[in-house]
Amino acid sequence: MLAADVVEARNLSAVRRLCLEVFGEGRLDVLEEVVSGGYRNHNAVPGSPPGREGLAAVVQMVRTAMPDFRYRIDEELAVGDRVAVRLLASGTHTGPLLGIPSTGKSAAWGEAHFFRCEDGVAVEHWGVRDDLGMLQQLGVLPPFGGHLEPHERA
Repeated sequence: MLAADVVEARNLSAVRRLCLEVFGEGRLDVLEEVVSGGYRNHNAVPGSPPGREGLAAVVQMVRTAMPDFRYRIDEELAVGDRVAVRLLASGTHTGPLLGIPSTGKSAAWGEAHFFRCEDGVAVEHWGVRDDLGMLQQLGVLPPFGGHLEPHERA
């Protein structure tokens, strides 16, 4: 049996490679090394296929919309079979994204991702992204004014 620190280092390495090589460089060939075939994404894009195939489709969608897409890992933590990463995502919107035509604008937004790993590969994923901030920076949604107007009463 492997020591806990070796298991955690293998799991952390898989998640780093998923973020930096697969998403950041578009290296879909790395997916088989870092993600299980039965990968379960609890935040999957609606309509995307399950498993590794669905993750590949998301990577292709993101990199088509933002060919210069990058992640910067700001914090990471591995404990047992769990890995958490806090990231800064960035890119320039030069292609369609979920039906939104290219704006030509750049954006940077925060994300946090949580993985369960087995044998040094990711098997499950949960994530939180600042999609609102990204869409505001791209000019798709107006900036939030800091307050809400009271509803008019009939």
